Amino acid sequence: TLKNLGGQYLSSRELSPELCSSLGVRFLEDPVQAWATLCSEFSLGDLEVAGLVNSAGVFHFQEHPLLFFFLHNQVPVYLCGRSLQANPRIKELKPVGLSCPVPYQIDVLNSKPAELYICEGLIDTLSAAQLGLPSIGAPGANSFPEHWLELIPKSTRIRVLFDRDKAGEDAAIKLRSQFRRSGFKADALVVPVGKDVNDFLIERMV
Repeated sequence: TLKNLGGQYLSSRELSPELCSSLGVRFLEDPVQAWATLCSEFSLGDLEVAGLVNSAGVFHFQEHPLLFFFLHNQVPVYLCGRSLQANPRIKELKPVGLSCPVPYQIDVLNSKPAELYICEGLIDTLSAAQLGLPSIGAPGANSFPEHWLELIPKSTRIRVLFDRDKAGEDAAIKLRSQFRRSGFKADALVVPVGKDVNDFLIERMV
């Protein structure tokens, strides 16, 4: 909500905190208390297996309190934490030693959209949702494994919408080709203004 730093950050990116909350985004008000609660309910070994313990043996996400849960049929299967510091050493953090099992916002496929946008990153995926575009997210420009294509019906038209820079455009063309080789109709697009989908959303809202 706008009462906490997480909601204020999302709002500054022209993202509705209510929409983001409905899509599994949470703000960790008190990481220390959260860690104490986890340790009271689970063994340290269990927490390590879950990727929640860093190399110092403490809560992995203590400095990344904006949590993006990857929901599959409304069940959390993965998460990514984001720092809200001005210039963090690490902006986004993933669980230790775990690979991402599904694209971000995979549940959008339950509505069987005729057209699907593939976005680069979590904020851009939420920005596309804010714009009313059915979208799923790759954790990074080169992070869409081949087996994820099997999750998408072949009848779905694919629009790859990555960042408007050389790395993003090259990755979009590569992913477009990957989809086409698998029998999809796919295009690689760029946003008309700004560097990415969130820039485009902000421009639309100003």
